[in-house]
Amino acid sequence: MNTLKIKARRDINSKLLSEGDIVFICNIPDLSGMSSDNAKSLLPIFRYALGKKFKVSWFEDLGLAAIDFHIHFGDNRGNHTIFMEPYYLNKVSKLISTN
Repeated sequence: MNTLKIKARRDINSKLLSEGDIVFICNIPDLSGMSSDNAKSLLPIFRYALGKKFKVSWFEDLGLAAIDFHIHFGDNRGNHTIFMEPYYLNKVSKLISTN
């Protein structure tokens, strides 16, 4: 049974979030509920993302924001998707297409 409940898609400043928004990642989620192996492998990915800007790709059923990105160098290089509680994000702007 999953006990995670997300009330609203609102960032750390209570701004409403939607797909395509640009956000700063302000905090690393609590990974203590994961196995130590999973937490150990995911922590460097979250640390990489901390303090950086990303686009919200989509929201999953519980309201977690999906953030897709690529790490170019190092042991964790490759494509990654992390799921963040909206209150760990700080909305910067909405991505505007110029096409």
